[in-house]
Amino acid sequence: MEIKYDYDSLGDSLYIKKSGSKVKNSIEIGDEYVLDIDYNGHIIGVEIFNASKKFRIKRSLLKKIDKVNLVSKFSRNFLIIFIYVHIPNMKVSQHTITLPKAISIYN
Repeated sequence: MEIKYDYDSLGDSLYIKKSGSKVKNSIEIGDEYVLDIDYNGHIIGVEIFNASKKFRIKRSLLKKIDKVNLVSKFSRNFLIIFIYVHIPNMKVSQHTITLPKAISIYN
């Protein structure tokens, strides 16, 4: 499945979404993230605010992203979301979001 992404350097937000999926709900996690959930309860999108700080990369470099991957899994009592970004001529950068499994994504 193809992953689409958009980086807004002015707002420093990165939006990642699995293409072909329809959003049923969006869940705000504080003022840091918005998770998009499909009709089967899977995470299909993430918006990351203050992305440059979370990836520890300058905004100018985040504008050069050429590939993104989004992986989520449950582990014991947590939901873990891995976001990988590739920027040409750099190593892959990763940001991990760990949330309590008790967060309801099935609203």
